[in-house]
Amino acid sequence: MDYQMQKTMGKCFRSKGSSITGIIRILGSWYDYKVVNGTPEPEDMLEVIDFTSRELLVVINNTLKESDVNYIVNI
Repeated sequence: MDYQMQKTMGKCFRSKGSSITGIIRILGSWYDYKVVNGTPEPEDMLEVIDFTSRELLVVINNTLKESDVNYIVNI
């Protein structure tokens, strides 16, 4: 599982709401995530910076754009 989670590092996606936890599909797999630097607003850009055995750790990083090579659509 660690290898799969390492592949998510640096990926970014838009927040769907203001919850600090959620679920995201990256590279065909579903992951739980937790925002570690505050509460996101809807449409904030979230970036994967680390992971635990249970979840991805993400930060709010609104300097990133949809044109970033690591951007994924949060469906």
